[in-house]
Amino acid sequence: GSTKKTITPTQKQKDALLITSQKMELEAKGGEFDIKVQANVSFSYEIGADGQSWLSAVTTRGLTTSTLRFTATANEDTETRQAVITIKGGDFSEEVTVYQAGSDPAIVLSQKDYTVTSAGKTITVELKSNTMYKVVMPSDAPWISEATTRSFSAYTHYYTIAPNDTYNARSAEIVFVDGNNPAVADTLTITQVQLDAILVAKNEYSVDRTGGMLSFDVNTNVDFSVTVAVD
Repeated sequence: GSTKKTITPTQKQKDALLITSQKMELEAKGGEFDIKVQANVSFSYEIGADGQSWLSAVTTRGLTTSTLRFTATANEDTETRQAVITIKGGDFSEEVTVYQAGSDPAIVLSQKDYTVTSAGKTITVELKSNTMYKVVMPSDAPWISEATTRSFSAYTHYYTIAPNDTYNARSAEIVFVDGNNPAVADTLTITQVQLDAILVAKNEYSVDRTGGMLSFDVNTNVDFSVTVAVD
């Protein structure tokens, strides 16, 4: 009739933690990427294992948007690398595996050309490489030698340039090349200037009191001018 009682049934939701993808693939240059999370429980995340500092969270995006943003540094190595991001909420967890491609093999010299005076010197050659390389020394330039007495790292080499006692400039190339892929290489060019000189047969000449023409040969590899101390 006119008598009424209300009963309110309350049913708990089905707890869930969902992600859009369980795999992320990144280019070698790195960069930011997003993971979309759908959840009706509180959740947190963990990144990879210890030592995987190349992957980090971008904290400028809050969890209230249910979007987690991460950034990966550039992968300088040729090998692909991976890390696992674990998202946890209550009794639920999801994993996202992040794969980052390796860079193409490369050998890059910090300086490709060196010019050395005729006196010679020891030069420092630095390079970057993400592959095993070998050094090909010029067979026709014995005036260049590796300074093995000095300490050096795997990517720093020292070369001693002997003095140039000739009156001609000389040049040679040192090649740094991937042992498995000859197309991956960089070339160092060393140029040494000549020994500059002005040579005459005698430094003193005697002239008869009556005067006359004085002539002599001058051997030189530089531009020169002539002046006299008297009129």
